[in-house]
Amino acid sequence: MTNALHRKKLKSLMAMMLRWAERDKTITHSALRKRAYEVSEDWKKAFKYVTRLENKQSSGIMESLSRIHMIECNKLYREYRC
Repeated sequence: MTNALHRKKLKSLMAMMLRWAERDKTITHSALRKRAYEVSEDWKKAFKYVTRLENKQSSGIMESLSRIHMIECNKLYREYRC
């Protein structure tokens, strides 16, 4: 796959994860605010991972995704698809 195709797929995965987080957020009550929303720690770690991959791709540090990165992104896709 080309660099542009990988970048497009990463952007698509990030958008999908954001839609999932918006749909599955939980409401927490805080002393400072009446209502706050929170997502799981697993989602935060996964989103940070995908964001770092996308940043490395767009800056040119990483030319293409390795097989291990693609396998991990595929797992995240299956987990967070709506």
